[in-house]
Amino acid sequence: MLALYGFFYEYLPPFDRLYLWSDVAGYHYPLHRFAFQVLKEGRIPLWDSSIYCGITLIGNVQAALLYPPTWLMYAAVWSLPRFPFKALEVFTFAHVWLGFVLCYLWLRGRTGKLASGLGAAVFAFSGYMLWETLHPGALAAMAWMPGGFWGIDRTVDRRDWRCLWAVAVSSTLSFLAGYPSAWIVTCVMFLVYALGSRRHLRAAMGVSIALIASALLSCAQLLPAMQARSMMVPERDYGPAAWGLRSQFLSYFIPNWFDFNPGHRPDYEPGCMYLYLGLPALFAVVWVIRRHNLRPYLQPRASRP
Repeated sequence: MLALYGFFYEYLPPFDRLYLWSDVAGYHYPLHRFAFQVLKEGRIPLWDSSIYCGITLIGNVQAALLYPPTWLMYAAVWSLPRFPFKALEVFTFAHVWLGFVLCYLWLRGRTGKLASGLGAAVFAFSGYMLWETLHPGALAAMAWMPGGFWGIDRTVDRRDWRCLWAVAVSSTLSFLAGYPSAWIVTCVMFLVYALGSRRHLRAAMGVSIALIASALLSCAQLLPAMQARSMMVPERDYGPAAWGLRSQFLSYFIPNWFDFNPGHRPDYEPGCMYLYLGLPALFAVVWVIRRHNLRPYLQPRASRP
């Protein structure tokens, strides 16, 4: 946690020199502020009357009202008259810490402390994780991912299918965090990782059952969202946000030296925001070729996002 504070100290008290921007400020924060205010008034925030002439709030997955860490965030600032934006920033950075801890626990079952710590740092402070601080739902979905991998490993190593509870819980929290497309990626990753294990068919079958169980647990959020989706009119202006091959290849080699500093003009987009996205993978390829032993790396390579 001290290392995390050192990483984000410019955003946190007593410095507060920078702030998160983009969707986390312009979209997610208004949702949380409205829901918090309604709860303070003693009502359940089912309907959001403050946006688009009124839309469902419980059916808006990105509001993450049924995500348990959201309740903890509200409880932490309940004595305040309004929901502060700083609380949402701390909530977001806490998921980076969560990703580090879960990844460390997962890797610790395979290797030593130093390697586990370094591997967890690569995961938690990767470019994708840091860029998605602007989208808390996508960040949270990624943060819970190592918990599912840990459950799969323990299931295979111990031949105890009860350990798949970790997959079900990780999948459920990933969905409730508020970014369904990231949850779908998480489910696919769990299945691919299971297929790459020693007991691939049985592991994949067990993971499938755990994912079905997680879908049942998620129905409290899924059903209102499906009902809202049936009445939605899609906006043509929104489509795939691809930057193109040039920027994607640049992201493998060029780190993010730009931070999220508001000193840049609002439309500034260098096209290579990911911090060393591919360097760990490129190093791993060279390492495998040097050792002439592919077998230990097949499973993590198959499940690489």
